[in-house]
Amino acid sequence: MSEKRETEHHVDPTNVGIVGELQHGISEEAQPLLKFLVANYKTILISLGAVVAIVAGYGIYDYSVKKSIASARMELGDILINKSGADQFASLEAFAAKAPETVRPAALFELVRLSLEKKDYEKAAGLWNSLAGIAAGDMAFVARMGKAQALAASGKLEEAFTELEAADAAAPESFKNIAKMQFAVVAEEAGKLDRALAAYEALQGEGNNMDKELFAHKISQLKTRIGSKG
Repeated sequence: MSEKRETEHHVDPTNVGIVGELQHGISEEAQPLLKFLVANYKTILISLGAVVAIVAGYGIYDYSVKKSIASARMELGDILINKSGADQFASLEAFAAKAPETVRPAALFELVRLSLEKKDYEKAAGLWNSLAGIAAGDMAFVARMGKAQALAASGKLEEAFTELEAADAAAPESFKNIAKMQFAVVAEEAGKLDRALAAYEALQGEGNNMDKELFAHKISQLKTRIGSKG
């Protein structure tokens, strides 16, 4: 028993199955998001709340803000450092509306974080949508997933499902499995159990033994629920 615990203690989760493969080819800006995904990997499969937390950008928005402060506008730094509460939010909105595109994403990330902190998911969805319109590469895709999860958190599950269905089909290679996991969770929340089941079965085919055990649990649950509906 002690030998097993010792072995488990030294497992590096970033080298395990689907999560491990994300390290290869992912952009530098997305690394903070990856670290959060790794830390919360098992929870992702169970909780919509955890998925919302992931795309809220723990770490990723902070990275973007600091990077922009270091290289761009003093005005943004002043807002972030010297303002707070409603005054900070209003100032950030005004700044984002006029800021050059090299700096605007940092302000939008911070606005998203503040909106999610206040549980204003509809506002967050609109901000994610704005960010998706100006971001590129991995960051644009993260914004699309963020919009979908904010919609789901606000109870707009059909809209969230449609958004994630499109995102799943267009996911960059480094995000394909994460997108499919999010799609599976939201599909189940939206009552589309057959679609959720298909997504988890696809994920099970991609994972290693450790992944397969997690996905098998969800597959079994979904088959039972589908069967009970006759």
